[in-house]
Amino acid sequence: MLANHVIINLSREVSPETWLLESLTGQPARVAVKPTFALHDPGVLIDLVVQGVGIGIAPQFCVIEAIARGELVHVLPDDRRALVPILAVYPSRLMLAPKVRVVVDFAADVIGAVS
Repeated sequence: MLANHVIINLSREVSPETWLLESLTGQPARVAVKPTFALHDPGVLIDLVVQGVGIGIAPQFCVIEAIARGELVHVLPDDRRALVPILAVYPSRLMLAPKVRVVVDFAADVIGAVS
């Protein structure tokens, strides 16, 4: 299905030639792709997809507004991107700055609510 499309990928992906997807029932799937473009910036990827250059995979929060405006469509509606780990890193100190602790705690709450 994807072989006839120009694939735009994020170059920081763990395996740039495999999309890790999950069905609506939770079944994992690996889809082999041959990226034509590899980018570092999800915003550029989305801009290229909106312009019709090709298709790509991006985090939902990055594309939700473009989908709502009708600029993008979900190509594989029965699948979604498999969850990937997110790491919060900060300096190792006994006395962590309160503002850093607030951000880390907030991120943990938000990510925990989504997963």
